[in-house]
Amino acid sequence: IGDAVMAVFRQPSGALKAMLSVQQRLANPPDGTPALNLKAGLHVGPCIAVTLNER
Repeated sequence: IGDAVMAVFRQPSGALKAMLSVQQRLANPPDGTPALNLKAGLHVGPCIAVTLNER
């Protein structure tokens, strides 16, 4: 995945709410630090997660 995060949610709406919350927080940091833009993708359906090369 590289510099990404993969998370699992029971419902797609939970994933969407979490993504929007993180985007909002990064765009408007409370401590005056520079804003960041977050690009995110949401996928729905079965997935296979494996560990390769002991990572």
